[in-house]
Amino acid sequence: MGKTALGVNLAINACKYFLTKKNTKDNVVPSVGFFSLEMSSQQISTRILSIESEINSSALFNGKIDEQDVDKLKTVQDEIQKVEFFYR
Repeated sequence: MGKTALGVNLAINACKYFLTKKNTKDNVVPSVGFFSLEMSSQQISTRILSIESEINSSALFNGKIDEQDVDKLKTVQDEIQKVEFFYR
């Protein structure tokens, strides 16, 4: 696992943790920021989708996915939209 993959994993897991522990009084979910000098935002997005959907990132980059993978990606996208994760 590379440096960026490790960082993305940590950031996403922190987001998931914060989502489960959100302040019920104020309904506040803390935000997590991620900054990479080595990867573009599109590459980071693809990496997140790959990690969370357990689909090989090269298959995503090349568009070699089947309908089952598309369904996984839709589910992952819905889950990711619930967290406060910002990256650049």
